[in-house]
Amino acid sequence: MGLAMAEALGMAGARVAVAGLAGYTEAQAHLAGKGIKALGLPMNAFKKAEIEEAHRRTTAEFGPVDVLVNAA
Repeated sequence: MGLAMAEALGMAGARVAVAGLAGYTEAQAHLAGKGIKALGLPMNAFKKAEIEEAHRRTTAEFGPVDVLVNAA
């Protein structure tokens, strides 16, 4: 469900960051294959340092975050 949401947002013109414990590399490749600017990041949502690093890398690449979707 999360990948479908990321794809829909990307097809509407959003730049998309996907993060998780696994599958983020494949998700990034899938989205990029559809022409969507995407960033895949390792992140454990229970570890504050990993959340902060994902946020730092996302904002460095894309600028401020406009929409956040949690699809656990």
